[in-house]
Amino acid sequence: MDERGHLAAKFNNSKLTRIAHRKPPPKGASDMKCAANMQAATDQKYALLFYITPF
Repeated sequence: MDERGHLAAKFNNSKLTRIAHRKPPPKGASDMKCAANMQAATDQKYALLFYITPF
C-alpha cells in the first residue's frame, strides 16, 4: 500500500509539473492568456506542494 501510494504521488507530481510548464497561448487572445497564466500559477503551487511533501 505504501509503495503504490508513493508511485501515485510521483506520477501526480510529474503530471502537474508538465502542466505548469506548458507553452503559453498566442499573444492575440489576452483573456485566454490571463486565464492560462492563473491556471499555470495554480498548477505550479500544487506541483511545489507535491515536491515538498515527504513520502
